[in-house]
Amino acid sequence: MKKSIDKEKVIKMLPALIVLFILVAIGTYAFDKVDLFGIQNLGIVNNQEMSLKIVEGDKDIVLSNTLMNDTEGKASTNYYDFTVEGTSNFVLDLNYYLYLVSDEKGNSVDSKYVKIYLTKIENNTETVVVNPISLDNLNNFGDYKLITQSVFNFTSNVKTSKSTNYRLRAWLSNDTVVSNKVDPSINKTDDGVNISGVSGGYKFSIGVSSYNFDPNPPSLLSNMIPVYYDETKSVWKKADSSNTNSTWYNYNDKMWANAVTVKSSAEVDDITENKSVSLSNTTIDPILPTTFTSGGKGINNAKSYTTITVNINSAGTFGFKATVSSESGCDKLTVSVSKNGGSATTVANAISGTTSKTYSDTASVGDVYVIKAQYTKDGSVNSNNDNGVLDTFTYPANTVVSFTDSSTAGGTSGQDWTSDGIEGGNGVLYGDSITYNSSTSKYDLNNAKFSTISSSLVGKFVCPTVSNTSCTTPYKVVSASSSITKVDEYTIKTVSRNDYINANVGTAIPMEAINTMWVWIPRYTYTYLNTNTPQEISIKFEKGTASTGTIKCTDAVTGTSSTSETCTDETNGSLIAGTSTYTHPAFWWDKDDDNVRETGEELTGIWVGKFEVSSDTTCTASSNVAVGSGCNLQTIRPQIKPNVTSWRGAQVGTFFNGIQKMRESGNQYGFSTTDETHMMKNMEWGAVTYLSHSKYGINKEIAINSASTYTTGCGPQSAGSTTNGATCNSYTTTLGQSASTTGNVSGVYDMSGGAWEYMMGNMVYSNGQPMSGKETSNNFNSAFTGILSDGTSYTGTYAFPSKRYYDKYSYGTSETEYTRGKLGDATIEMAPTGPTGNWYGDYANFVYSNYPWVMRGGFYSNGASAGAFSFSFNSGNANTNYSARAVLLGFGALD
Repeated sequence: MKKSIDKEKVIKMLPALIVLFILVAIGTYAFDKVDLFGIQNLGIVNNQEMSLKIVEGDKDIVLSNTLMNDTEGKASTNYYDFTVEGTSNFVLDLNYYLYLVSDEKGNSVDSKYVKIYLTKIENNTETVVVNPISLDNLNNFGDYKLITQSVFNFTSNVKTSKSTNYRLRAWLSNDTVVSNKVDPSINKTDDGVNISGVSGGYKFSIGVSSYNFDPNPPSLLSNMIPVYYDETKSVWKKADSSNTNSTWYNYNDKMWANAVTVKSSAEVDDITENKSVSLSNTTIDPILPTTFTSGGKGINNAKSYTTITVNINSAGTFGFKATVSSESGCDKLTVSVSKNGGSATTVANAISGTTSKTYSDTASVGDVYVIKAQYTKDGSVNSNNDNGVLDTFTYPANTVVSFTDSSTAGGTSGQDWTSDGIEGGNGVLYGDSITYNSSTSKYDLNNAKFSTISSSLVGKFVCPTVSNTSCTTPYKVVSASSSITKVDEYTIKTVSRNDYINANVGTAIPMEAINTMWVWIPRYTYTYLNTNTPQEISIKFEKGTASTGTIKCTDAVTGTSSTSETCTDETNGSLIAGTSTYTHPAFWWDKDDDNVRETGEELTGIWVGKFEVSSDTTCTASSNVAVGSGCNLQTIRPQIKPNVTSWRGAQVGTFFNGIQKMRESGNQYGFSTTDETHMMKNMEWGAVTYLSHSKYGINKEIAINSASTYTTGCGPQSAGSTTNGATCNSYTTTLGQSASTTGNVSGVYDMSGGAWEYMMGNMVYSNGQPMSGKETSNNFNSAFTGILSDGTSYTGTYAFPSKRYYDKYSYGTSETEYTRGKLGDATIEMAPTGPTGNWYGDYANFVYSNYPWVMRGGFYSNGASAGAFSFSFNSGNANTNYSARAVLLGFGALD
C-alpha cells in the first residue's frame, strides 16, 4: 500500500511520528444495500510510548438510490460514527490524517456523484470539520483521498490519552446527477452510468494515519541565509524560510534544505540584462605568448611535442624558462634552441621534477629562433600535476611568434601543447568567462581568443573596446550576427552581509559573496539492518526532539572488548533486522560529557558542510608534511564551496581547531560565539549516508568525485566511471549531480572519491584511554594530547577534545574486526566481509593498532572501492590526500 504523499496536491501537513493505517468500511457507492466490512488492522502502532487507533461506532452508512441536495445530506440520519484515540508517554504533537479508500468492484458509480460531510461530536453537538464536497474534489493522499488532518497535543511526560469523535455522512448528490442529465426512464447519466441496481460497486473505507511526511524545519543559526538553486539562471537565490509551496525544500522530492553564510562585505557582479549596443570588428594586433604548456596532465604514457618559431624585428633580449611540474625522475622535458638555422643548443636535457632551466640571448633584427620541446610521461605514474612548461618569455618589440603542436609535430594524439598567445586580425577578442581582478579593479577575459563576429559569440564575453582583454564593464553577448547588438553588461558593486540577510526572497546570492554552504539533515529514526546487500534504508522523520526508536544503545568502549556498545530492544525482545528501529544517535549532543541523554541535548537536526572544507588561504603541502608553503596552519579557517581545491596537508587536530574556531569572536561567517561548529564525527557521516540511501535520497551508489585536482563538488569523468582524471564535471552538471547524496544540486557532495576525510572517530588504547597516534620516523605527528600506541603520554599541538566531539571505539588489532563499529555509523550494519567486501565494494578497513583515527569516503589508487560507505584508518598525520568536513548543530550555545 502506497504511503507517500504529493505535498503539492494536498493540504500542507505537519511532521508526524508514526505510521498507522486502519480501514473501516462504511458502505458502498452502489445504491443497493451490501454487507459491510469490519476493521482491517494494517499495523497499529502500540508500543510503550504511544498508540493511535480508530474505534468503530455501531451505526453504518447504507447508500440508497435516494438523491439528496446538500441540505438534505447534512441532515441525513444515515451516517457513520467513529472515534480516533491517541496515547503518548511524552511531550509531542501527534498529527493524524483521515482519508478514504475505494476498492472498485463491477459497474461502479463515479466518485464525482458522491458527496461526503464530516463533523466532530462534542457533548452531543456537531461541529463542521469538512463541508459537503464531492469525492472527486478531495485532495489526493497517495492512492487515497484526504478528508482532513488533525493533531493531539501532549504536553507532559506522563502517560495521557486523548480522543476525538467524528460523524461521516455520504450521499448521491442530486445537483451533480442532474447536471449530468439523468434520463429518468432508464436511470442512466449521459455518460452511461446506471444509478440504480448497480452490482458490486465500491468498498468504501475510511482510514487514519499518523505518518511522517515532513521533516523538522531547518534551524537557521546566526546570519545563515536559506537558499535554493535557480537552474534557469545558474545561481543560488534567497529562499522563503517559511517554505511556502515547498520552494526551499521538499524531502519527499529529494530536495534537501540548503543555507549559506556570506562575507561581511563582498564585491559581486551587478548585471544589466539585454542592453542594446553596436560593436563591430576591428583591427587587432597579435598578443605574444608568455607561456606554453604541454598536454598529458593526469594521463599515463603522455608524449607531446611543439615547435615554436620566433621572428625578431627589433634588437633586444629574447629568453624563457623551462620547467617540469611533476615527479622527479618520472616525467621529462627536453628543450633545444637553434638560431638562424644553426646548430641546436640544448637548453634542457630531460629535466625532471621541479627543476628549471633558462635560456637568454641578445637578438638582432632578422634573427629567427626555433625552439623544439619534447615532454614525456612515465606510464607507471599518474600524477596530479604533470606537465612541461615554457614560460616567462621576454621578446624585443615587434616580435612575431608561431608554433605547432603535437598533431603536426608528432606525438600522442590529444596531448597538444597550448599557448596563452592570441593571433590578430579583423575581429574581436573574447573569453569563455570573466574574473574580477581586485588589484586592477577590472574584469579579465579568461582564456582570451580572437574571432570575427558571428552568432557563435553568443554566451561569450567581450570588452566594450573589443581589442582589450580586461575592462571595467565587460559584456556577455546575447545577440550577434555580423555585429554584436545586445549584451548583458557586468559591473562590480559592493554588497554587505545585511544586504543579503534583509533581501527579498528570490534575490541572487553569487558565489563570490558566499563563504560556506550547508545542508540540513533532519532528525529521523531508521529501521535497523544487518546485511551485506545494499538495500533501501527505511527512514521516518521525527517530530521535534521526540525519540520513537525501539533500540537503546549505551557505550561499552574498552581496551579489550570486541564491541563498542551495548544495544537492546525491549519492545521486540531483541534487535531484529527489518523490525527494530533506532533514533539515529547523531541527533544527540552530549553537552556535559556524562554519556547520559538529558533534556536539552536532543537535536532537531544537524547542518553538514555541503562540500569538503577548503582553505581561506592559498596553501600547499607535500606528502606527510603538515606545514605548507607560506601558510600558518593554526590560523587557517575553512571555506565550504564548490569548484575550489579542498584543504589538505594538515593533521587531524589542525582540521579540528580550524573548524571549531569558525565561531570565534569576529569570525568571517557571521556566526555567534555560542553557535556550535565542529569537525564531523563518524556518526554524523553515518546520518548523512543513511539518509542518502533512503527514498529521500539518491537511494543507490553515489558516483565518485574523480577529479585528480581535488576540486570540490566534481562528478565522475563519465557516467559509471570510477577512474580519476583531470576533468572536473562541476556539481551543477548532470555528471556532477550524480555525485550528490540526492542525485541533484540540493544534496551533499564529496562523500565518494575526492580526498579522504578525517572523522572525529577515535579508537582507544588498550588501557581504555584516547589514542592520538604515534610519532615515528614516518612523521606520524600527534595533533592531540593523548595516549600513544606504546601506552606513553604525549602532548601534541592541541589538547585532546571533550568527549562530545568524537565517537569512541574499542581497541583492536585487526582492521577487519567490524564488531567494534556502532549502529548508525555506516560500518557494522553493512556487514562487511573484508577490506573490499562492503556495500558496492567500498573499502572496509576499521581502526586498529597504531591507526586510531577514522577516515571516510576517499580512494587510494582508483575509485572502484571509494564511496559513502567506505571507511579506513590512519594515525592522524598530515597528507595531501586527507581533508575534513564541518558540522553545525540544530541548536546553538554549547560551550
